[in-house]
Amino acid sequence: MSPPIRRNDKSQLSAIGFITKLQDKKSLELTLRLIGELRSNRAVEKIYLEEAALAQIKKKRGILKASISKMMKSLKLIVVVGGDGTILRSTRYLLHGNSWKNCHILGVNTGTLGFLSCVSPLGAKTELLKILTDSRSWHTEERTCLSVSIYRRRKLFKSFHVMNDCVLSKGSLSRIFEFHIDLNAHPLSSYRADGVIISPPTGSTAYNLAAGGAIIQPGIPAIQITPICPQYFSNQPILVADDNVISLKLGKHSTDVFITLDGQTGLRMKDGDEIRITRSAKKVKFLVPSRIAKTHYFDSLRQKLNWGLVSAKST
Repeated sequence: MSPPIRRNDKSQLSAIGFITKLQDKKSLELTLRLIGELRSNRAVEKIYLEEAALAQIKKKRGILKASISKMMKSLKLIVVVGGDGTILRSTRYLLHGNSWKNCHILGVNTGTLGFLSCVSPLGAKTELLKILTDSRSWHTEERTCLSVSIYRRRKLFKSFHVMNDCVLSKGSLSRIFEFHIDLNAHPLSSYRADGVIISPPTGSTAYNLAAGGAIIQPGIPAIQITPICPQYFSNQPILVADDNVISLKLGKHSTDVFITLDGQTGLRMKDGDEIRITRSAKKVKFLVPSRIAKTHYFDSLRQKLNWGLVSAKST
């Protein structure tokens, strides 16, 4: 675990950035209230807001404009106000380049589920001010990511880093398709299915869970491979150690197949393409209140997914 950011390091917290769910009035209003609190408390010298959000407001005094990429490169703390999709939109920029080494994310949930956020709108003001006054009240939680490389004609074509999942799926009108997965250049299994989800622990509670995959606690060194609606019952989800190299190849006549990365980026696969997936050297750093650092994940499972709850009728 990396050390928490410290208030007495002015190079780290003299400035703060905000990213908000675009075209969402509730998220933008909360963002502006938090910015107002920081200004009235003189908690930081500079406050940045992503340029697309700043364009939606009239009173811009005291708020600096910056692209998400610029904020990620220059700031130590980014507050993301929105749902899981907004956080994934942010981490897409974070994982590009070396911004991930120093930048921390605080998620404030205004979405439907908000599984990646540990702060509620009601507690956002208090928790944010705590960060700026007491470094002991916060814990840095690192999330493992995957490196995804696409090879075309045996040459590297595209590469990505994902925190949630890599999904290979059929087009809207195509039939079931065939693909093969190798582990460290040795055959693992062949599939006929609607697709496959490959995810690190963070993505285990997303599409993977809906497709029948297991829930994996963050920090466990594993990658999950979950076929989507496989033709054969024997093709069940499997967990492999995250030091493996996973290689995925399309079978013959597998057309109209797409790869989607963290639900943010996608492209059409071509016959002969190969996807290689490994544990990434990059990680995403979230700030979590120290008082709940060891329990918040399972609290989220119970509160947001109704996991492990016994109904009142059965007691």
